[in-house]
Amino acid sequence: MLGWLSMIKLKDLLLERIVLDIKVGDVILVGKFKNKKMVVKSIGKDKHGMPTINGIKATTFRIAPKTEVNERVDFHDTAKQIVKKAGLKSKIVFAKRAGNKADYNVDTDTIYITPTSDFKDFLVTVFHEIDHAKDAQKFGKKKYKQRYELEMNKAVSKGGHAHDDNYFERKAEKYGRKMAKDYLGINRKNIYK
Repeated sequence: MLGWLSMIKLKDLLLERIVLDIKVGDVILVGKFKNKKMVVKSIGKDKHGMPTINGIKATTFRIAPKTEVNERVDFHDTAKQIVKKAGLKSKIVFAKRAGNKADYNVDTDTIYITPTSDFKDFLVTVFHEIDHAKDAQKFGKKKYKQRYELEMNKAVSKGGHAHDDNYFERKAEKYGRKMAKDYLGINRKNIYK
């Protein structure tokens, strides 16, 4: 014995009804390569009973993927949670810094971050500064400062930039990118592509 819902589906099948999983207002992909977006304004039938969308035959189209829900992210709260999860007690301060996206103050155990709207870049920056904080925790404040300065001097003596070519900065940047990719679930080499 067929259920009520099965009877309706059987009736649609016998009457050769075409049921589209779209409604007015949806976005579909049309064109030769199904990459041109079109908003559905009307759904109808042509003279042969075939479905039409906006008066055009509807036999070749794709339903556009649902876009991500753009929700508002509390960057400060996110940074605090990430720092706490890393086993640190560093303070987070959002402030415009001259020349840097962010920096870590060893003496006050504070991460200063320049405000941004790019979430990926923000995550890389937070994890980058966390790496500095972890090194300071590992070596101790005084020893970390000495080692960092030594690495700056090595970079300059080799003709490089004191900050960018510094071992601790390269290591922190690599860590920041890796952790941000893990956090976002990105499985490709470059996080920014």
